[in-house]
Amino acid sequence: MIIVNNNLHLNDEDLNFYLGKYYFEIGDYLKAKEEWYHTVSIASYSVFEGEAPRDIDFHQHHDKYIKN
Repeated sequence: MIIVNNNLHLNDEDLNFYLGKYYFEIGDYLKAKEEWYHTVSIASYSVFEGEAPRDIDFHQHHDKYIKN
């Protein structure tokens, strides 16, 4: 992943955001929540601009997706 990142020139917030998106897509909602929480704490909600509305909905209301 480091080699790929060096070629893409992504910052940590971008990487965390895309990791969260990946985890969300495969249904690992706990990991997605952790990645996006970390991303938003550093870069704010601006990381969700232009993304699918369900992504920010998940971040704000993850309890709807994560069942105990």
